[in-house]
Amino acid sequence: MSLQFIYQFQARIYELLSQEQTIRQKVVGIYLSVQHDAKYPFILVSMLKSKNLSKYDLSNYELDFEIGIFARDKTQEFLMQLASQINSVLKLSVLGSGNYNVISLRENGLEFIRGHDLLTNKVAISYSATLQGGIQ
Repeated sequence: MSLQFIYQFQARIYELLSQEQTIRQKVVGIYLSVQHDAKYPFILVSMLKSKNLSKYDLSNYELDFEIGIFARDKTQEFLMQLASQINSVLKLSVLGSGNYNVISLRENGLEFIRGHDLLTNKVAISYSATLQGGIQ
């Protein structure tokens, strides 16, 4: 079975974030992979882990993913506002696609990370989603 639907899920998250004007006005870019010398602030959508929960003919996968918000900001207010807007965009009802269904979506938490340069801040929002893939 093809696991292409995992990338399609990541692309759908990118699409939803890119279409939201309030988010696009606040960031320079939204990326699916690490960018060399990216301009701040930006968002990075990373897939972390896939766990196969399939039984019989049902293809179910639990995906852990992270949305990182990177900024050069001394306060975390900007990052928290952006995190709230991202959470309002990512809804179970709009994440599905033709090749998969999103059965559940859960925000697992926020992590605050200060860069080694003491200028860069990151908020990492971790999520878990259960997808039923390979739908024809």
